[in-house]
Amino acid sequence: MAPAFSAARYQSGDEIRAGDRVLWAGSPGRVLIVLGSPEPPEEWSGFAAWLRETYVSGFLVDTEAAGLVFGDEGDEDLILVGR
Repeated sequence: MAPAFSAARYQSGDEIRAGDRVLWAGSPGRVLIVLGSPEPPEEWSGFAAWLRETYVSGFLVDTEAAGLVFGDEGDEDLILVGR
């Protein structure tokens, strides 16, 4: 049986959602995928399926400084800027 989904959250307690504008380690970015949430945008569906093979939850952020960053829980480096 697969582990139950648990929503990833920012340290503020807000749920991480696809489309969120964020700062990751001070660099602007946008959350592209949140595993376990409604289906990702069509262009990311294959990548999300691949991630689900290993991870129950997590999120993918596209950042200006580092490119694509995957995390499984929010930390002090990930800050919600807006929805």
